[in-house]
Amino acid sequence: MKEALHIYIVDDEEEGIEILEHDLHRLNMEITVKKTFTDPKKALIAIQKKNPDLLLLDIEMPWMNGFEMLDALPAVDFPVIFITAYDQYAIKAFKYFAIDYLLKPVDIQDLHNALQRVITSKKKFGKQRAQALLEKINQKDDVFTRIALPTMEGYEFIEIKSIIRCKADNNYTNIFMENGNQLLVSKPLIYLQSLLESHRFFRTHHSHLINLDHVKKYVKTEGGYIEMIDRSIINISRSKKESFISFFKPKP
Repeated sequence: MKEALHIYIVDDEEEGIEILEHDLHRLNMEITVKKTFTDPKKALIAIQKKNPDLLLLDIEMPWMNGFEMLDALPAVDFPVIFITAYDQYAIKAFKYFAIDYLLKPVDIQDLHNALQRVITSKKKFGKQRAQALLEKINQKDDVFTRIALPTMEGYEFIEIKSIIRCKADNNYTNIFMENGNQLLVSKPLIYLQSLLESHRFFRTHHSHLINLDHVKKYVKTEGGYIEMIDRSIINISRSKKESFISFFKPKP
């Protein structure tokens, strides 16, 4: 019999903890709420004695917020799911840093999906990602130059402009970079598309997302294809050709 996932919950509102515990019980998954805390300082003491398998952590709390609590730990060697009422900009930052989050009030399906990701991946959190995320949120700008990509080993922080193309591989994506390196990311191509389209990335068809700044040439003959700076040949679907060409037309 599989051992249940031991969960700690930290939220300054007792009612919020009770609702979350009720929802976790309803999910009927192999999980156990071992400890709950309304005081993050008490949670710190308990975590330093024994790490949880998973921490559900509220961000906005009096005396010490979720980021400050993580920063006070020597290491964060367990998965973390943030519970947040932050605005839409901050949610975008969470996505760029590949950090699991739940919006308040917590939707039970979102809770299930987040827990399933933890059970499947069992990735550690790491303080670097928390610090990078907090810095980005505090800057209050919408310019993302780096992205955290989940891999089989953990997370890779990549300069967005260094990505040449992304190729679908079932529920994974292969990332091809300027330096010749390849990275297998445990996310489907549509996830990368949602984050990178605003950075001049273009979906040529079902299997490829390309960086328009790394296009070498477009060939109209033989049905039409794109050559990238890494000499890769990328097919383009008929329905996408006009919108692709429009990116390179001089603006009136």
